[in-house]
Amino acid sequence: MDRRTKQKIIFALIGILGVLLISYAGVVYYQGYGFRKYTDRQAGFSIQYPREWAYAPNKDGANVIFYTPLESDYDAFQENINVAVKDISANPVGLDEFTRIAIRQMEIVFKDRIEVLESTPYNLGNRFGHKFVFQIKGIALSARMMMVWTVKGDKAFQVTYTAQTDTYGHYMDIVEKMLKSFKLLG
Repeated sequence: MDRRTKQKIIFALIGILGVLLISYAGVVYYQGYGFRKYTDRQAGFSIQYPREWAYAPNKDGANVIFYTPLESDYDAFQENINVAVKDISANPVGLDEFTRIAIRQMEIVFKDRIEVLESTPYNLGNRFGHKFVFQIKGIALSARMMMVWTVKGDKAFQVTYTAQTDTYGHYMDIVEKMLKSFKLLG
């Protein structure tokens, strides 16, 4: 093998090694520094959340609530994502019926203050699901919510993002990563 061929092989190996090291560093950052994994084995799900976000398990009817960091001392509302798993064994329903009931409940609770922005099919935890986005008008702090859900067996899994209307888009990239990371166990 001549000298020039040896140099090409060495440079190619160095290039491949560099790409592998950069890829490994990205994976380590994403898994170890950027996001953490939250698992609730009893409820049957896992989800990744940003490392700097706080969380509270079993609060206000949710299995877990993840809170954004306060943006300032004057931050009036902490955007949050909650996961609620509902036992529907007493009244088992499929996704379509659960969707109809869930949307009707929101309409009953918020009456004429609800403005539906989106109601579309959605994939949650590698299962068919539904996405429902709406605003609540006529309250002190105008709020926007995105709810996504799916049904598996005798459980309904619902993930809800809640934010003030004017800050709703600030965390959308993170919310989407969290939703994509959502896994059903078992």
